[in-house]
Amino acid sequence: MKDLYKLLTLALAITLFSLSLKAEEIGAWSDRVDGIQGRLIANRVSDFYGTKMVNVYLELKNPGAGPIEISFGDDTLKSRVVDSTESQVIKPTEASMSVFFPPPQRLILPYDSTLRFRVSVSGYGIPKEAGTAIQMIEGLLLFKSDQKQQFFFESSLTSKAKIVDTSVRQWEGTIKLPKVLIPK
Repeated sequence: MKDLYKLLTLALAITLFSLSLKAEEIGAWSDRVDGIQGRLIANRVSDFYGTKMVNVYLELKNPGAGPIEISFGDDTLKSRVVDSTESQVIKPTEASMSVFFPPPQRLILPYDSTLRFRVSVSGYGIPKEAGTAIQMIEGLLLFKSDQKQQFFFESSLTSKAKIVDTSVRQWEGTIKLPKVLIPK
């Protein structure tokens, strides 16, 4: 009887511990484009009305020599959700919204540095028990959790130089960010 009690206690502890963990998937680094690399991070943060919520982060790395400035605004990142074969693409769902997105930013990456920041937004009306939701500036990305295949988030980052301060090299280009698995 004591062994059964110990076994049940251990099983309960493991279950509670695993439920307390937040799932995070980290994508591969992109190829270097004019000195900059990027990758995506998908982080399951909570449930809201039975819908799993995922935040997406962008991480940029400057492994080169000297600081680099990147202009970042609401049109800099183009994203989508695809299945593993890319045969199914999840299009943004229309939803009520009150989304705040900050004005264009000047991101300065010092020499040998990494910058991580959230690119998903908040403020969409989240349907009850809708599966998984990712709130992006392009729209609300929803996909059902009863689907067996894995889904991936992918993006491309495109920035044009905007001359403000010529003391820092301004980055211009497009980086195709490798897909990142969306945690369930």
